[in-house]
Amino acid sequence: MFIRYLAHLDSRRALLWSGFIWYAVLMGRHATLMPGPLVNAAGIALVVGLMLTANAIPAGGTWRQLNRWSLLRFFLIPFCVASFSAAMRDAGLIVIFLRNPADNVFAAAAVAGFMLLCAVARRLSRTSA
Repeated sequence: MFIRYLAHLDSRRALLWSGFIWYAVLMGRHATLMPGPLVNAAGIALVVGLMLTANAIPAGGTWRQLNRWSLLRFFLIPFCVASFSAAMRDAGLIVIFLRNPADNVFAAAAVAGFMLLCAVARRLSRTSA
């Protein structure tokens, strides 16, 4: 089922996953978050997620008309942005890149590995069809 998901992943979703992989790798390597910044990030995610949800609801519609994965992303992306910003505040970032090239290469390799996995899954799904 996972291979099938990867095989049918469109470029927009692959971009979202790539951003999350970059976030997860750098957070895993450098984050030393205290509970305070995580609570702040969760608060920001709640407020921004509610705004994004309200914006996405069709006129006269309800939130139940929205895809559950979209709803999750409305809250997860602001959490990732806020927690990344708090965690990397003293790391000397240049946009989303750390000053240590090895960290950037490691994160880029993880993203490239994900893209390769998607390509292999697409090839496998074509040969098995």
